[in-house]
Amino acid sequence: MQDKSKRIEGNIDWSEDEDHSPAWVFRADVESAAGWPLFVQGRYNPLARTLTYALILKTAGRIYGLDLGKDHHNPQCNQVGEKHKHTWSEQYRDKEA
Repeated sequence: MQDKSKRIEGNIDWSEDEDHSPAWVFRADVESAAGWPLFVQGRYNPLARTLTYALILKTAGRIYGLDLGKDHHNPQCNQVGEKHKHTWSEQYRDKEA
């Protein structure tokens, strides 16, 4: 997360979800000086009024996420609000916000 050289080259193009859901999605590779195998993924569902951005490390899964429009239930049973961030940890992976 401390690598400040991360960047997306080019435009981000949203498209209809291939799974025939009402969502719109995008995926863009993330380049960095270190060469991490990263991409960012976005998902907007106009019916549910939810928006998610996720930074994904191809070898581990989602390492950072921003969710808007839906509550989240943490593994410790506490509820967080409709706007929350997920960060990866050894114990909970991406399940804790």
